Amino acid sequence: MRTPNRITNLGGFLEEDKIIEDTWNLDYAFIKWVTPRLKKFIELTDGIPGEFADKEEEWEKILQDMLFGFEKSYTLIKSDDMLDFNDSDLKKSLELFTKYLGWLWW
Repeated sequence: MRTPNRITNLGGFLEEDKIIEDTWNLDYAFIKWVTPRLKKFIELTDGIPGEFADKEEEWEKILQDMLFGFEKSYTLIKSDDMLDFNDSDLKKSLELFTKYLGWLWW
Protein backbone atom coordinates (compact mmCIF):
# COMPACT_ATOMS: atom_id res chain seq x y z
CA MET A 1 0.00 0.00 0.00
CA ARG A 2 1.34 3.40 -0.99
CA THR A 3 1.79 5.90 1.81
CA PRO A 4 1.00 9.47 0.73
CA ASN A 5 3.61 12.14 1.24
CA ARG A 6 2.76 14.55 3.99
CA ILE A 7 3.47 18.21 3.44
CA THR A 8 2.99 20.42 6.44
CA ASN A 9 2.12 24.07 6.44
CA LEU A 10 3.49 25.68 9.60
CA GLY A 11 2.72 22.57 11.60
CA GLY A 12 -0.79 22.13 10.15
CA PHE A 13 -2.04 19.84 7.45
CA LEU A 14 -2.81 20.91 3.95
CA GLU A 15 -6.12 20.21 2.25
CA GLU A 16 -4.66 17.12 0.57
CA ASP A 17 -4.20 15.52 3.99
CA LYS A 18 -7.87 16.14 4.82
CA ILE A 19 -8.93 14.57 1.53
CA ILE A 20 -6.81 11.50 2.26
CA GLU A 21 -8.23 11.29 5.79
CA ASP A 22 -11.80 11.54 4.48
CA THR A 23 -11.32 8.61 2.12
CA TRP A 24 -10.76 6.31 5.08
CA ASN A 25 -14.51 6.39 5.78
CA LEU A 26 -15.99 8.19 2.81
CA ASP A 27 -19.52 7.29 3.94
CA TYR A 28 -19.01 8.99 7.29
CA ALA A 29 -17.18 11.92 5.67
CA PHE A 30 -20.08 12.49 3.27
CA ILE A 31 -22.70 12.50 6.02
CA LYS A 32 -20.58 14.83 8.16
CA TRP A 33 -20.16 17.15 5.16
CA VAL A 34 -23.72 17.15 3.81
CA THR A 35 -25.70 17.41 7.07
CA PRO A 36 -24.78 20.95 8.19
CA ARG A 37 -24.87 22.21 4.59
CA LEU A 38 -28.32 20.79 3.92
CA LYS A 39 -29.54 22.25 7.20
CA LYS A 40 -28.20 25.69 6.24
CA PHE A 41 -29.67 25.33 2.74
CA ILE A 42 -33.12 24.73 4.25
CA GLU A 43 -32.70 27.84 6.44
CA LEU A 44 -31.61 30.07 3.54
CA THR A 45 -33.59 28.92 0.56
CA ASP A 46 -36.91 30.37 -0.43
CA GLY A 47 -36.94 28.78 -3.86
CA ILE A 48 -39.28 26.02 -4.88
CA PRO A 49 -38.78 23.68 -7.83
CA GLY A 50 -41.29 24.24 -10.62
CA GLU A 51 -43.01 20.90 -10.07
CA PHE A 52 -43.82 22.05 -6.50
CA ALA A 53 -45.01 25.56 -7.43
CA ASP A 54 -48.43 24.94 -5.92
CA LYS A 55 -47.19 22.48 -3.28
CA GLU A 56 -44.73 24.43 -1.12
CA GLU A 57 -45.50 22.39 2.01
CA GLU A 58 -44.78 19.16 0.13
CA TRP A 59 -41.35 20.47 -0.95
CA GLU A 60 -40.55 21.60 2.60
CA LYS A 61 -41.50 18.13 3.89
CA ILE A 62 -39.20 16.51 1.33
CA LEU A 63 -36.32 18.71 2.52
CA GLN A 64 -37.07 17.89 6.17
CA ASP A 65 -37.28 14.16 5.42
CA MET A 66 -34.00 14.39 3.53
CA LEU A 67 -32.36 16.13 6.48
CA PHE A 68 -33.81 13.83 9.14
CA GLY A 69 -31.97 10.66 8.10
CA PHE A 70 -28.70 12.52 7.67
CA GLU A 71 -29.03 14.20 11.08
CA LYS A 72 -29.86 10.88 12.73
CA SER A 73 -26.78 9.31 11.14
CA TYR A 74 -24.63 12.34 11.98
CA THR A 75 -25.61 11.97 15.64
CA LEU A 76 -24.50 8.32 15.57
CA ILE A 77 -21.16 9.30 14.02
CA LYS A 78 -20.54 11.99 16.63
CA SER A 79 -21.19 9.48 19.43
CA ASP A 80 -18.84 6.95 17.77
CA ASP A 81 -21.68 4.52 17.09
CA MET A 82 -21.83 2.47 13.92
CA LEU A 83 -24.03 3.58 11.07
CA ASP A 84 -26.81 1.29 10.00
CA PHE A 85 -27.08 1.55 6.24
CA ASN A 86 -30.28 -0.47 6.36
CA ASP A 87 -31.90 2.20 8.51
CA SER A 88 -35.07 3.29 6.73
CA ASP A 89 -34.54 6.98 7.59
CA LEU A 90 -31.04 7.04 6.10
CA LYS A 91 -32.22 5.13 3.03
CA LYS A 92 -35.05 7.63 2.54
CA SER A 93 -32.65 10.57 2.93
CA LEU A 94 -30.26 9.14 0.36
CA GLU A 95 -33.07 8.39 -2.08
CA LEU A 96 -34.51 11.91 -1.76
CA PHE A 97 -31.05 13.47 -1.98
CA THR A 98 -30.34 11.54 -5.17
CA LYS A 99 -33.74 12.32 -6.69
CA TYR A 100 -33.68 16.05 -5.92
CA LEU A 101 -29.97 16.86 -6.02
CA GLY A 102 -30.48 19.04 -9.08
CA TRP A 103 -33.00 21.16 -7.18
CA LEU A 104 -30.73 21.97 -4.24
CA TRP A 105 -29.77 25.48 -5.25
CA TRP A 106 -31.08 28.97 -4.56
